[in-house]
Amino acid sequence: DDFFEVVDMLETNPVELTMDDRGKFPDGRVVIDGTLLSAGVFQGLYDQNFVPFLPLLIREVKSRNEDVLFALAESLVEDPHNLSQGLHFAVDCYELIPFATPEALAEDRTSYSQLAAFQELSDEQAICDAWHTQRARPVELQAVSSDIPTLIATGTFDPITPPSYARLAARSLRNATLFESAAAGHGVLPYSDCAQGIMQAFLDDPGSPVDTGCVA
Repeated sequence: DDFFEVVDMLETNPVELTMDDRGKFPDGRVVIDGTLLSAGVFQGLYDQNFVPFLPLLIREVKSRNEDVLFALAESLVEDPHNLSQGLHFAVDCYELIPFATPEALAEDRTSYSQLAAFQELSDEQAICDAWHTQRARPVELQAVSSDIPTLIATGTFDPITPPSYARLAARSLRNATLFESAAAGHGVLPYSDCAQGIMQAFLDDPGSPVDTGCVA
């Protein structure tokens, strides 16, 4: 509730900050509104080290602590020269846009109305129409079925491939071991000795049961 209150507050009354890094901020400033805060939190959830600070962040942003907002912008905004927009759209236009129908997007906005402004794919259809005409076929939505030993790792706070995706994948992978790291975001393995140990045990002997008890 506090998060959505802060998003609404910044959407109505954004905070403008002067920034020193002209590589990331060519205009020497950044305007933080509710949509940008949502994007920042989304990006932050990729990093497990960010997760424990999220309640503190929301509290401090609610009080319009500009030092915290400055630190958030400095750490989460990427240098635009390090990103390939062409590659991003080449992949999205092929893999996502064919299945992001207007009906599906409208249903999404209804289900998550407080985050409707942060619905990336709603802006990409026109770009993709101009970018290229290659589109994934419906067969790409079919489940992968296999009895090959498979390890599936997922993090509770993953913002882009949440645990529900992992559980869905495991349904048709008959010889799968699935574990969920409660404190992790998108990258489970780099941040956890437990997860790395599970992976190593699986790679050493894929055909044997893997002890995932350390996850608890």
